[in-house]
Amino acid sequence: MSQIVSIKLLEETIPFIITVETENGKNYRGKLKSIEENMNCHLEDVTLINSNGKILKYRKVFLRGNACKIFILPDIMKETPVIKIKLN
Repeated sequence: MSQIVSIKLLEETIPFIITVETENGKNYRGKLKSIEENMNCHLEDVTLINSNGKILKYRKVFLRGNACKIFILPDIMKETPVIKIKLN
């Protein structure tokens, strides 16, 4: 049940900028273009911060779901129906 809620929440985040931290310590920040059921995601206009602090820019990035550790969503997502239903 919680995986279904998390996928729906991420699908509602598609027009916004998110940050994804991967298992190897890299942080990807960019606009979420699509998300799959296995948490694979496509980001555009991405800024990558390596674990050593080096900053790189990419136009498009594909991240495998099993490499994603944390999804940091924008504050506006607190107002989505998925969150309001879960809190009640």
